[in-house]
Amino acid sequence: MRNLKIAVYVEHTPNNLAEAYAEISQLASITSHKTQAAKVIASMKTAIAQSIATKKLRKSSKFFHELDNTLYSATSSTFIGKVYADFNLTNIADGAATADDGGYPQLQSEYILKSDPQFIFLSDGEFGENAKTVAARPGWAGISAVAFNKVVILPSDIPSRWGPRLVDFYQFVGNSISTN
Repeated sequence: MRNLKIAVYVEHTPNNLAEAYAEISQLASITSHKTQAAKVIASMKTAIAQSIATKKLRKSSKFFHELDNTLYSATSSTFIGKVYADFNLTNIADGAATADDGGYPQLQSEYILKSDPQFIFLSDGEFGENAKTVAARPGWAGISAVAFNKVVILPSDIPSRWGPRLVDFYQFVGNSISTN
């Protein structure tokens, strides 16, 4: 593209909300949409703050975020993990993190059983994982999240979109923990 003298802009995955807002601003600057971007960012900030203020748990609860059924997860050092932390959710993956996993450790079933999360969020719902398949795993029916029907299937297109859809992710997590 550069050899053809076509301008190239590469966005990197942001690590937090501030970086997500900065990327929106950068893209707006490149495309001459600064005013519109400022409005989008202000709207996002307001909606996210409102979701946290109204849905944040008073008492911390443990959770497990399942990336796939081989039990990979995301720690609190990841953007995904930081969203949950904003709602006063404690990430069980943090205790299993290692220096070389980049914030995405593979957990062992026994570790999850011992941790007894109150919520399980499934990123692999579109691949067939659900409350029933989770409950069928050896020993998992006794996990609090399973026993009290707090296994949540995440929409596949929300947790991985770091633009204006971040609002949707915050609202989804907030609604999931407040209605379950």
